[in-house]
Amino acid sequence: MIRFVSFAFLGILFLSIQSTYFTLDFIQKVRPDLLMILNLYLGLFYPMISGGLLAWFLGFLTDLFSGSPYGLFSLTRPVVFFMAQYIKTHFYFEDISYKFLYVFLFNIFEGLMIILLLNLFSSNIESLYSIFLKFLLPQSFSTAIVSPIFFKIFNKLDSFFIHHKGVSINGRF
Repeated sequence: MIRFVSFAFLGILFLSIQSTYFTLDFIQKVRPDLLMILNLYLGLFYPMISGGLLAWFLGFLTDLFSGSPYGLFSLTRPVVFFMAQYIKTHFYFEDISYKFLYVFLFNIFEGLMIILLLNLFSSNIESLYSIFLKFLLPQSFSTAIVSPIFFKIFNKLDSFFIHHKGVSINGRF
């Protein structure tokens, strides 16, 4: 339970950082999505139920603070989490280049899913090509660049809970 709560607080901290410091003009196009990195880490190393609940919770908080249509990230973040759960046994994710590629591709996937959903429910969206080149590609790249650092931090946090608190990494919470 303490592991679940600590990752929830970490997600809230990341959301606070993203919604305050990452909204500055000079970083706007290349801001990394720290919650996406956390979501993908949860997809690799968390149980399905508690990780899915945490992914939905973080998506819901993102909806509240991002100004996006409600339910958009509450839908996409759990989808990304469950896809990460599905592929985690098929690939090797210990190398930095694989972590980079993993985060980069999932960030592009989520961005395309968001664009598709926004195009379904709105007609004021720019062309896919311009959104992809202006925003999605730079943000995906910047998120992927910093992801190995955050994966290492999350591993250290998990090791702390396993060795000092006796929490099982495959436990329910």
